[in-house]
This record gives sequence, structure tokens and C-alpha cells, in this order.
Amino acid sequence: GTVPVEPTELHIEYALARQVIRSALSVARVDWPKARGGYAQGLMPPMEPILASGAPLARAPRPGYAALVLLDALQPVGVSSFFLDRYCLMPALGAASGPLPLATVQVLESGGFASLGTVVSPAGGGRRGRPAVRILLERETSGESLEGEVRYGQLVVVPLGQGEVGRLTIRPERGFDVGFGGPGKAGVVRVVGGAIGLIIDARGRPLQLPSDPAKRRELIQKWMWDIGGLE
Repeated sequence: GTVPVEPTELHIEYALARQVIRSALSVARVDWPKARGGYAQGLMPPMEPILASGAPLARAPRPGYAALVLLDALQPVGVSSFFLDRYCLMPALGAASGPLPLATVQVLESGGFASLGTVVSPAGGGRRGRPAVRILLERETSGESLEGEVRYGQLVVVPLGQGEVGRLTIRPERGFDVGFGGPGKAGVVRVVGGAIGLIIDARGRPLQLPSDPAKRRELIQKWMWDIGGLE
């Protein structure tokens, strides 16, 4: 019911948003169909796309704030696209989906949802700093390619502009699963950029935070910088 004025108030609001989303997931999970993999470990099953709504996310001062809230709260696995409902269209679309399903589809395809980008979230764990995934991004328009390695514990953003399309080859290391049939299995997906770009979240699933408050604050601050929430 209030708009944050100070940075501390904003961080408190987003901490509450994370907890609300986690609580909603725990309630919803009871009715989800039984599945293997991430769901069996208490994680979300792979979902595509992921649409986010709500005033705290819609009025985020930077896209990175909203993206980090979703990554921390949902902890998605595999490959998914993040879209933000900036104009709070989802409640109306839900009501209209029964009598006017075609109109709902047309609104979804009209660009009313803002793309934050594509997220790659390998499930796995181990020693921090060890290699988690190797990626090769080939941009369709320019033909340029980018190759690199992401280590366990890192949150990496690869530049990929709004609407820019690329071919992404993902090679997870042993013990990491990105949804291609099991740990260590590689694959190729078509990815689309957004306000942030291509996000590689190799922080592990489930997220493990340091018990020491000072180290925890330092780590969360680093994640904010990495995803572009701070300048």
C-alpha cells in the first residue's frame, strides 16, 4: 500500500516479495502432478515461459531488481524466459480466458509483457568455483559468437538486446542438469534477449546463503551488481 522512498525500504519490500512468492509456491506445489527431477528435490519443475505480475515488480527502478527477486524466490531450473506484466494485465486476462480465449492469446502476443530475457539455471552443487557450464552464443542477425565458462556460484549476464535472437549451445559439467535429459547432457536452444539479456544463474539449486550476516550481505550486494540492479 506504500511506495518505497529510501533504498532500505525498497530492499525490505523485495525481501517480503521473495517470501510471499516462496510461500505461494509451497501452497501450489501440493496440487502439482508428481514428477521427477527438480520437483522431487523441492524445486520448481521446468516452466516456460515465466510471467511475473505485481506492483513491486512492475515499478522496479531497474529490471535487475525484478529479475533477482524472481530468481531468488522461484529458483527456476533449466531454460526459461522471464516476462514482466508492467500494466497488471494478468488478472483481466485470467477473467477473459474463459469467454474470450482468442482475445487473451492476442494480448499475450501483442507485446504488452516486457521481456527481461532468457535464464539458464543449472541444477546441481559441489565446490564453489568449479566449472558448471560452458556456453556458446551465436547471434542470428550479426553472426557474432561468444563462448565462455560459468563457474558454480556465479551469476552472469551475457549481453543480448531486446528482441535479439541467438542460438545457445549449453554444455553442463558432470553433476549439473539444465533439462536436456540428465546431468551432464548438452543441448541447443533458441534464446531471445530482453531488458537484461541472457542470464546464467549457476548459484546452485537450492540456493545456499552464508550463515554469517556480513558475508551474506556482501554476497547479495555482489549479485545485485552482477545482474545490473545497481550502478
